[in-house]
Amino acid sequence: MPSCTSCGVWSSHRRAFICGSSSFGGHYLSAFQKSYKPPKWPLTKKEIDELCDEWVLESLNPPITQNMLSEHPVLERAVGPHTIINGKEVVNFASANYLKFVGHDKLLESCNFVLEKYGVGSCGPRGFYGTIDVHLDCEFRITKFLGTHDSILYSYGLSSLFSTISCFCKKDDIIVVDEGVHWGIQNGLYLSRSTIVYFKHNDMESLERTLEKITAQNKRVKKLRRYVVVEFVYQNSGQIAPLDKIIKSKEKYRFRVLLDETNSFGVLGRTGRGLTGYCGVPIEKIDIVTAAMGHALATEGGFCTGNARVIDHQRLSSSGYVFSASLPPYLASAAITAIDILEQNPDLTSKLKENIAILCKRLSDIRGL
Repeated sequence: MPSCTSCGVWSSHRRAFICGSSSFGGHYLSAFQKSYKPPKWPLTKKEIDELCDEWVLESLNPPITQNMLSEHPVLERAVGPHTIINGKEVVNFASANYLKFVGHDKLLESCNFVLEKYGVGSCGPRGFYGTIDVHLDCEFRITKFLGTHDSILYSYGLSSLFSTISCFCKKDDIIVVDEGVHWGIQNGLYLSRSTIVYFKHNDMESLERTLEKITAQNKRVKKLRRYVVVEFVYQNSGQIAPLDKIIKSKEKYRFRVLLDETNSFGVLGRTGRGLTGYCGVPIEKIDIVTAAMGHALATEGGFCTGNARVIDHQRLSSSGYVFSASLPPYLASAAITAIDILEQNPDLTSKLKENIAILCKRLSDIRGL
């Protein structure tokens, strides 16, 4: 008969054997046993609606705080396809540097030359010792490039819109405006104190009805100045105005047209001449043309171009021209050089057109965008 000690040893070995056998058996059976996969029942419409109602969209960006609103992004190098903000290189989708003229060697050379000759600014308005030869050269260059009679140069892009509109449009005058025009034009309309009537964005039937209604209902309309204000390329939508139809309507109802070419000058047409190069409309058909130079030309300031009477009137009556210090001469020189480069290199606008097509194609391929 075995001793108690031997019985204890035997019991422990027996328990170990049983546990090991059970573990081995479990692994063996689990290796060959098929896993249980419950059938996938499709959700009912009610269940789908309940899940959609419970789902909360999470923003991909962190919520905007007051501190973020007060902190402006600071660029740490010249504007280009890429730039650096807060030490991080980013792709720049916010610039109007359409032709990559910012940082162009020839523009920098012309600016350096004029800076050494005239200094930074004129410190005076154009009519009071603020006119420098490069201002006159720039006006002449714009006039020659667009094929008009004369041009006037403004020191700030938006002031060319504010001042031109308020210079010609006075109290009780009638202005028919596309409802899609940008803020700068809207502010100029407000300053004019004229009667403003909007038509549907780029809707020529709406424009026709509006002009017809104004002409039929207002007995004094023939004694009032009447304008149609549009953009060639609308800043808010990117759509192009059908100028040929607008011109037919304005001639039919005897309105004048004020056209802003800020986003088409230097962009549309074979050499960036805007409306004349893109749709073949003679620029003489447009009564007043304005544009800011801070986009395609990569400089600052703005201009208005047209016949001699339109320009001469502004030299005496346009507040932005009469009372503002003139455009820094080196910026006028940069505009001249940019137009020269644009005219000598028609492939610039062709390349821009290709890039636009590629970007639109890539963006349209993004699902949900």
